[in-house]
Amino acid sequence: MAKVKFNVKGVEVQSGGGEPVPKGMYDCVVDSCAITQPEGKDKRIEVVYAISDGDHKGRKFFDYVNLESEADYARSRVREFLEAFGFVTDKKETGEFDDAKVVGKACKCLVKVEPAKDGWDAKNKVVSVFSSEGSGEDLSEGEEPEGDEEPEGDGEETEVDLDELDRAELKKLIKDNDLEITVMKSWSDDDIREKITEALAEAEEDGPEDDEPEGEGADYSSLSVEELRTTCKERGLSDKGSQKIMIARLTKDDEAAKDGDEPF
Repeated sequence: MAKVKFNVKGVEVQSGGGEPVPKGMYDCVVDSCAITQPEGKDKRIEVVYAISDGDHKGRKFFDYVNLESEADYARSRVREFLEAFGFVTDKKETGEFDDAKVVGKACKCLVKVEPAKDGWDAKNKVVSVFSSEGSGEDLSEGEEPEGDEEPEGDGEETEVDLDELDRAELKKLIKDNDLEITVMKSWSDDDIREKITEALAEAEEDGPEDDEPEGEGADYSSLSVEELRTTCKERGLSDKGSQKIMIARLTKDDEAAKDGDEPF
């Protein structure tokens, strides 16, 4: 019989059988924190939070904060993290970060549950982290701040974190949203993310203003995702993509009807 050497010294068994905890706000402490740079990835802060109180005490959440991406979302997460632990304030916006000083610090984590997909089990994702005495303290468990609501069966679009998508997932997002991007072999993953961000921004700019609907008098911004898909199908247009993409597509169709151009 074969023998295999092992060393599990210091390794903890995850509690809860791996099942995600319900979405909501949790009192936590930082279990570990380190600045790393995995091969082929940007430099980042890898942090593990442990729930410090309640029925799920001891459960842990893994999160990372990208330190190099220039995307607005990534930069916002860096500031949020630094503010949560007092490194950044309204009067102090530059300085140095010592990862060792974060370990053991109390905080509040807003988490959601990402459904199982592509062979992976459902898991928790840290949406935001707050100071234990900061803005997150007034939110009760299960509540989420404005702008981070989870749509439940209403077909509304969800915000995509491009920094968490690998190359294959980025290419799938381009295809699903009918973005006019041809990925080159020489591009890095961050190059692709930048092109997607630019394409989505252009699509949003091409859409009608909320208070000045264009085209045939239709205020597309007032339509639900399902209504937009139905309208696209009725016009013989693609019904793929996010709400913003479909609004831009319908607006382009209105303009094409006047100019004789082909809609995208």
